[in-house]
Amino acid sequence: MNGSLMLLHLGSIPTLVVSSAEVAREIMKTHDFVFSDRPNLSIPNILFYDSTDIAFSRYGEYWRKLKSIVVLNLLSATRVKSFTQVREEEVGLVLGALGENSGWPLGMLENRYICSGSFVLFRIHGHILLWECAEN
Repeated sequence: MNGSLMLLHLGSIPTLVVSSAEVAREIMKTHDFVFSDRPNLSIPNILFYDSTDIAFSRYGEYWRKLKSIVVLNLLSATRVKSFTQVREEEVGLVLGALGENSGWPLGMLENRYICSGSFVLFRIHGHILLWECAEN
C-alpha cells in the first residue's frame, strides 16, 4: 500500500487520491459510508431547499427513501418506455435543425439544452414549448 495513497488539501477540503485499484477496493469495502456521503455545500443549500433533493441530500435514511421513490416511479421499465416517442421526436427536431443549418455554424451545446429542456417540459405540460420559443 505504500505510495498508493495521497492526501491533498484543496482549499479547506481534504481530498484522498488513491492510485491503486486494489487499495481503492479495500477502502470502499471498509469505509464505504464515509465516501458515499456528500459535502454540506452552501450554494445547494440555498438553491435546493437545504439540499433536500436527491442530487444534493446527505446519505442516510431520507436519501434512501428518495432513491426508492425515483427508482420505482421514474425509472421503472414502463415509465422509461413511455418516454420513447418523446425522445424520438426531440432527436428528430434536433437533427432537423442541424439539417436546416448545414454549412452554417451551429452551437451544439445550445441545442442539447433545448432538447433536454423541451423533453422535461413535454412531460410536464404535454407538448413541446422550447422549440416554439427557439424558433421565434
